[in-house]
Amino acid sequence: MAINNNDIRILLNTIVNKEREGFLQYDEFNNLLKATQRNYFDLHLRRYSHDWKSRMTLRPLQEEQYGLNESGSVAYGNLNDMARIIEARSDDDRFIEVLETTGDWYDRLQKQIKAPTKDYPICRLQSGSLEVKPATVTLKDIIYIRYPTEPYLDGYITISTQQFTYLEEGETVTLSSDEVALDGSTDTSYDSKTVEMEFNDEDKIEVAGQMLATLGITYSKQSLFEYMKLTNE
Repeated sequence: MAINNNDIRILLNTIVNKEREGFLQYDEFNNLLKATQRNYFDLHLRRYSHDWKSRMTLRPLQEEQYGLNESGSVAYGNLNDMARIIEARSDDDRFIEVLETTGDWYDRLQKQIKAPTKDYPICRLQSGSLEVKPATVTLKDIIYIRYPTEPYLDGYITISTQQFTYLEEGETVTLSSDEVALDGSTDTSYDSKTVEMEFNDEDKIEVAGQMLATLGITYSKQSLFEYMKLTNE
């Protein structure tokens, strides 16, 4: 069974309580989870071109768009979630070279011997737009890495017992007057706001390790896996 946000919360609180005799509040956990996942993503995005592990880490975030049939320098749909172009092809099935830095882009445009042509086109991602040169080249297909969705742990607390119940993604419950969701909702029908991380379990454990490191606590990945097994028993 895949590791979920609540598994990570329990893991962290087990270790934090052991090391410091305390617990993370729910909002503290969510803020730390959100920030750490983004830092983890950014790290592997920077390493993507030369690190196999980073390519495997970001594989769940790989997306494809086919049949765009667009030309020129425009925004192709909503590309705000696009973090890196992996591959691009023109309508005649030629590869379009992907340039990642502004320096490389203008180096190609400003030097006649390197200038992009129909046979050797270039493209770049900038501010939610995918720019292609020369403008006469028609972009057909792209493969890219998108930004991850922001993770969030949601659930409700039974007031009389102070018991926390985790709500999975898409779950709907009817809260009684003795049950309060993390956003304060009570005595009503409630839709879970949980958003799970999209990484595989090994990467989720590494995110957990980095969350602990932010708190000044260091544990190896193997130790965290062992703790995870114990907390799930």
